[in-house]
Amino acid sequence: MMRLIQICFGWHGMGSALAWIVAAIFCLASLRRPRRERAFAVALGLALLGYGLACWNSAWVGEVRLDRTDEIRTAQEAQQRLLIREEQARRDAGESTVRFAEDAPGESVSVAAYRVAGKQKRAVGKVDAASARLAGDALRDGATADGEAAVTLKLPEYLLATRLSRINRLLAGLVLFGVFGVAAGDYLRRFNQPRESYWPLPIAGPWMKTVSPGPLLVNLKSASAGELAAFLEQVARKGQTFAYFGDRVKASDLSANRLRLGRWGIWPLRLLTWGQPAVPRDWDFLVDAVWFGRYGVFISAADGAPGLSAFTERLAGRSALRATAAALPHLVCDLGSGVDQDLLKRLRRRCQETGVRLVLVEPDLP
Repeated sequence: MMRLIQICFGWHGMGSALAWIVAAIFCLASLRRPRRERAFAVALGLALLGYGLACWNSAWVGEVRLDRTDEIRTAQEAQQRLLIREEQARRDAGESTVRFAEDAPGESVSVAAYRVAGKQKRAVGKVDAASARLAGDALRDGATADGEAAVTLKLPEYLLATRLSRINRLLAGLVLFGVFGVAAGDYLRRFNQPRESYWPLPIAGPWMKTVSPGPLLVNLKSASAGELAAFLEQVARKGQTFAYFGDRVKASDLSANRLRLGRWGIWPLRLLTWGQPAVPRDWDFLVDAVWFGRYGVFISAADGAPGLSAFTERLAGRSALRATAAALPHLVCDLGSGVDQDLLKRLRRRCQETGVRLVLVEPDLP
């Protein structure tokens, strides 16, 4: 049985089955881990390897030839019996009557049947011809295109090998599809979670808010400047925008590229700093820049209170129209504990009504 399985599968078939089985187990076991992105990557790689080996095994099984030696032997024996019966029938027929031109009507001469038939070929020649034809078919069935001997199997083994190859490729494809579906579902579900998302891609939009509903109030308690910069970079890479109120992070500290491959990034998010000569001192412009996903805005602590008040008023106007932001813009308040709490309460309510995430960096805030 093991030899049959080895012949039917080969090392690539057995490696395929091992790869997709381990991928399925690894994927299911990774669901309990809090940080499972690497586990999903390993499971997806194993599933791809298993499916590739399954396709290779399927092509290899397709080159296996059917062993027709028994069929050829049966055909030769049947042909031999048929020729023997024909020869016996001619012998039993005896003599045949032949008329010559000079013979008078009614006169005839008896001649042996084998003399009338003329020169006869040996019956064994027919057998040899049939054997050669069947042997040629067998040779074509048992050799590859380059002349090398191919693997041959009896009919039951051949059917089993074909069936096992198809089942293996089907299961490998299902595992690959399942692992990819589980990984994609977990990725989308955690996309808008500020502390659980990974591998950010610029795919934020209205549909993502439905697939991955995230909290609209986030407290990055006692976050360092480096952590805030990394958080804002992640926001930009998700295809979202932000308005940062504070002095610890500058626009020059960020590499706000929508797409990044190692050290290289493309599709940058343009950053504006309030107070620079090229930036209009218009709060409506800055609110629209963040709301419509055009720019990332930096507002210093000195202009933090007016800026938060302006954002609160503009969001109240949009809330009255029941308008919601499409791609979850972020308002990051890094002003310490010196912010008016009543203003923060009103801003929080407006953010929840309009779908804007309010991120507070205050150690004293619950």
